[in-house]
Amino acid sequence: MTKKRVESVIFCDDIRQENTGKYIAIGVYSESYLVPSFPYSGKLSLLLTLNVADSPRKETMYFDLLPETESKAQAEFRFEIALKDQELHRSEKTIVATPQLPFSIGTVGNLLFREKAESGEVLQQFPIYVDRQPIPKN
Repeated sequence: MTKKRVESVIFCDDIRQENTGKYIAIGVYSESYLVPSFPYSGKLSLLLTLNVADSPRKETMYFDLLPETESKAQAEFRFEIALKDQELHRSEKTIVATPQLPFSIGTVGNLLFREKAESGEVLQQFPIYVDRQPIPKN
């Protein structure tokens, strides 16, 4: 069985990295992502905290992003984590930022970010609720 690596996910509009290596998350979402109308197409970036304890020196991780009501992922990606000796001794966690991931959603509901095994088995999922923005009252 493949080990779950993602400990937390921050959904945001964009992520930048400073020269010092620090990340800046721009437009962070809490429980929901509000859109003007449906269907809606947008982009999300994800800031992931990964547990790298007992990790091999190199490991490929697999992810996707899709509306809860669909079976086909809209954004699939993978990345290889190459750990340096000093990282293994300093901490059991590391932070990884994704590029902006495109998605489309047709109605109110959860958008799922899923961590997967190489076989395609879903190891865990993190939802963000997509809803319509309330219309301001005059």
